[in-house]
Amino acid sequence: MRHIITIGFHSKHIFKPIRKYGADEVFLIYSYQPTSTQEEREIIKKTKREVAMIMESLGLPYTFIEVNPYEFSLNVEKFRKIIRKPTVINLTGGKRIVAFALLYAALYEQEKVEKVVYVSVEGDIVEFPRFLSTAGLTKLEKRILGVCDEKNISEIARDLGISLSTASVYIDRLRRKGFVKIIEDGRRKIVKKLI
Repeated sequence: MRHIITIGFHSKHIFKPIRKYGADEVFLIYSYQPTSTQEEREIIKKTKREVAMIMESLGLPYTFIEVNPYEFSLNVEKFRKIIRKPTVINLTGGKRIVAFALLYAALYEQEKVEKVVYVSVEGDIVEFPRFLSTAGLTKLEKRILGVCDEKNISEIARDLGISLSTASVYIDRLRRKGFVKIIEDGRRKIVKKLI
């Protein structure tokens, strides 16, 4: 699992998601304001040193990426290039504008993103809901979404006038894309819409 993390004045938010989801590689994104004081720059450098020591002690490969926070479009494209399946995006630290660029990149590359998270001051991991666009769905997938909530697969097939096997195949595609989940109710499989 690749982790892409925005960092700034501290590193407290970095390690809890790595422990929870596992990691085999970490990218750490940081920036300096053009108006940053020398003291602010030193704090970020100290954070980088702390993170590097911990990553090395964990044996995790890591890469620091410095960006200009105000080159938004360039940052989005740069971040898109480092997102691969599966990736966890951690938007907790650093400049908001950099986190927004990373979020935009995650939206463009959403099929490669496993989780988008924020770590609260209390240390709780807040998972963002998946952003799901129906733009890439087939007509049949959209029709299934229109009728599926809290119905079993047989009812959906009947309502749409399609075979049970076709309904099953397309519902499984929707499940893998994150649009529905299947709830086992005895021998019945209930389809619950997630959007």
